[in-house]
Amino acid sequence: MHPYVANDPIRSTRPSGVNALARLVAFLALVGLFVGATGPAYATTESPDETGRTETVQPLTTPSPSPSVNPDSLTVTAPASFVGANSIAPAGTATTGHTVAVRMTSPATADPICQTVVAGGAWECRPASVPNGAITLQFDETNPGGAVVDSATATVKVLGPPVIDGPEPVRSTGLVSGIGYPHAAIRVTLSGPSAYSQDCPAVLPNGYWSCALGSSGSLPDGTYTATARQGEPGTDNFSGASGPMTVIIDRTAPEPPVVTSPAAGTRIDAPAVTFAGTGESGGTVDVFVDQERFCSVTVVAGQWSCEVAGIPVGSHAIQALQRDAAGNYSSVSAPVTVAFGPAAATPRPGATKTPSPTVEPTPAPAPAPVPVPVPSETPDATEPPALPSDPSASDGPLPGSNWGTPTWFGAEIPTFEQMLERGNWLIAPLLALAFILLFALPLRALYPLVADRLRWRVRLTGRNQAVSDDNDDDSPLVKPWVVVAGSIVGMAVLAALSGGIQPEPRYLRLVASIGLGLVILNGVGIALSSWLSGRWLGAQTWLRFVPGYLALAALAALASRVIGIEPPVILGIIIAATVPLAAPRLSRAMIGLAQLAVLTLLASGAWALGSALGDVEGFWASVASETLAAICLAGFGSVVLLTLPIRALPGRLVYAWSRPVWAASTFAIVTLAALVLMPGQVPLIVGAFLLAAASGAVMLATWAWVRFVEPAN
Repeated sequence: MHPYVANDPIRSTRPSGVNALARLVAFLALVGLFVGATGPAYATTESPDETGRTETVQPLTTPSPSPSVNPDSLTVTAPASFVGANSIAPAGTATTGHTVAVRMTSPATADPICQTVVAGGAWECRPASVPNGAITLQFDETNPGGAVVDSATATVKVLGPPVIDGPEPVRSTGLVSGIGYPHAAIRVTLSGPSAYSQDCPAVLPNGYWSCALGSSGSLPDGTYTATARQGEPGTDNFSGASGPMTVIIDRTAPEPPVVTSPAAGTRIDAPAVTFAGTGESGGTVDVFVDQERFCSVTVVAGQWSCEVAGIPVGSHAIQALQRDAAGNYSSVSAPVTVAFGPAAATPRPGATKTPSPTVEPTPAPAPAPVPVPVPSETPDATEPPALPSDPSASDGPLPGSNWGTPTWFGAEIPTFEQMLERGNWLIAPLLALAFILLFALPLRALYPLVADRLRWRVRLTGRNQAVSDDNDDDSPLVKPWVVVAGSIVGMAVLAALSGGIQPEPRYLRLVASIGLGLVILNGVGIALSSWLSGRWLGAQTWLRFVPGYLALAALAALASRVIGIEPPVILGIIIAATVPLAAPRLSRAMIGLAQLAVLTLLASGAWALGSALGDVEGFWASVASETLAAICLAGFGSVVLLTLPIRALPGRLVYAWSRPVWAASTFAIVTLAALVLMPGQVPLIVGAFLLAAASGAVMLATWAWVRFVEPAN
């Protein structure tokens, strides 16, 4: 009953029909006046949106809404729990004439993103900008007096479209990249010569994503329009499409560049020479003199040229290699043989010198020097010679090589971008699992049964005493520095041989650089880490020389050289830290973990610094690059070996304390090593898995024979 009617004094008497009708008309008129006086004040307001503009809600046209559209409490019907754009338009229902304000409380904002008046029992906001991520919204309903009468909250997951990197058009062999929300799933769609869609690796924690489109070869070359969407991992919740980007897929190798100057058979007698030729516009041409790169230049309007100085005197083969704008490499151009330096003077026939003890005769004027023609090579037009990936693969030493000439040692260590292109991040964890399940654990089961049969002790400078859990050769020995130094030199030579060396000064520098890297690995990774951790834990440690590591290094170098593994597999540890059995098992495990962690950090840091250093020139820059490469390759190779749970290796110490900790640390170490060292060749990757499977099968079969069959006989 209306409050104004409850106080009517006429209500106490029975009205006649006319009086009742009159009172009804008066009541309706009174209600009309009340709504007319107060309605517009409730229904009109101005609310700023994100652009500073205001929104005016028109006055109510319905004097009294029905209960079906005028609820008693605040409700929120929009937005949905997932929004695929960076804007939302909240909406819902509330009491007519009340005001609804919407704020973000996480992340918090000072001003409401929306403020509107309820009309007809419903309210709706204009779209407002919101960031990516899970946001929390606070909805407050206030009456005309400004008091909050109802509230609600909602959490919304927001993912706007990602960004595809430019500049447009993107020309590549299929690699596209961009910026997105960390850990979001990425899906790229192409339209053009063929419709194509591909789910890509998730966005990295730094917001960067990349995707190798059509890696299976199913995507033809051509010009495409690409869009990208990002979504919530493991769901079908994806954002809207990004802005379109023109992508030119080009996997066709360019034609070899042509060297037009200098011409074959000519002689250059000048401190500098200009190489010139033709190629594919927009590509990059590298010019090589006897397989050593001397300059790199961009092709403009089909022409390229670069000036080079410092070419040694003699006859040299000039070749060029081209990389187009998409990253495809041509084959090497046919060699152009050119002579550098002055020609030898031709003496006058019959002229002789008459020596005199007192007077030097004045020689007759010599004829002008006659250029000595250099016969040009006739290349095979159908099969141009392939440029060796390493100058050491040529038939002899390179002319002009000196102490500052770079080598290609470590050139195959991938950068972060190359690692992503190879897809190592997908395969490396699988290889780590194969290493643990198919190699390390079967070896752990087999080794105690056959250790005595395989025991081979080499005593160079001391007497051995067993101190390990397996009663192996783990005694602390004090080794002369000459033995250790000689072994490090031997390992350095083996590491250099894994990539091939020539009798040139720069390879002596390479051996010295590798030796320096191995000294750092042994001194910091083993000696210092075990001493510091032992001192901290109150456990005494000793260092001992392990000749077996040298034999393993020789096998690794030989396998890398014969099979052609790039980057090569190198071992660099020649000493081991011994922890006495009297030390607590936890202390022994912590000392082992310290060695594994420091070696991994050294190898990872060397990889990062070497990638940042890039191509180098000169003696000291080459020493730095080669030393970092040695620490990276030998560090990862050695730390993987040391995770094995046998003998007194660090992996054995961790395994004896906690098998889950050993498995987790081994998985992390082998995954990281595989990310950096795994070659890009598919046959070698497949071969690694097959080798692990074959090794595991053989070891398990041997274990079963020794454990069950042999005792029965």
